[in-house]
Amino acid sequence: MCGIAGFIGESKNPEITFQIINSLFKHLEVRGKDAAGFWGTQAGDGKTLYHKEPGRPSVFIKKPVWQEVEKLNPNLLIVHARESSPGVGHPSNNINNHPFVSSDLNIGLIHNGRIPQYVYDELVKQYQVRSGCDSELLLRIFESGELYDEQDFETEFSNEDTSLASRLMGLRDIWSNAFRAHMAVAIGERLKNGRRLWVFRNDARSLWSVDLRDILGQIFFVSTPEIWQAAIFDSHEVRKFLSTTKIPK
Repeated sequence: MCGIAGFIGESKNPEITFQIINSLFKHLEVRGKDAAGFWGTQAGDGKTLYHKEPGRPSVFIKKPVWQEVEKLNPNLLIVHARESSPGVGHPSNNINNHPFVSSDLNIGLIHNGRIPQYVYDELVKQYQVRSGCDSELLLRIFESGELYDEQDFETEFSNEDTSLASRLMGLRDIWSNAFRAHMAVAIGERLKNGRRLWVFRNDARSLWSVDLRDILGQIFFVSTPEIWQAAIFDSHEVRKFLSTTKIPK
């Protein structure tokens, strides 16, 4: 079991946004204490943010590498608290921890769940992985959508631009090939002129969204509503902001 959370959107109040994601990250530790990591993007031509390491999220959020995130004000951010499974990439080897990223760092993936060993053994014959963690396989399947050309696209994808259609093909292959896996997944993607966030799950794992676009300009996601409630309860400023900010009609 692992914990995942994040958001997408330009914040109307960056201080409140960071307080929320910082508290969510801390409370994700109930679902994973072996490693912590994040991936995100700044608006425009800003930085890609990425770091992971073994250890508890409650310790990780006190480190400068995480505190710097508040100053950078990302418009897309995903965070992960890992509870490693026996035999699936020991967290002391940091390559096994989340997020998993593309070679150019433009894609970051986090996953809560487990791919059955017999499914994994078959799929690694088709997709090259670099770590010992089964979650990386989902990123490599997603990336493989780039190998399709237009005549390969599913009919319902054919009217989309090539970049989007390729990603949809990658998502299709995840569901087709790893449908027996336990999955709650978030994939962030940096584009030339923007960003995308793909969030999905199956019945084997929980995942919740919180729509704060009207008052904060962002949508958040988190593993469970209990973690969201605990995170909000942590901060008087956040509770006050959420209770007193008027939602536009």
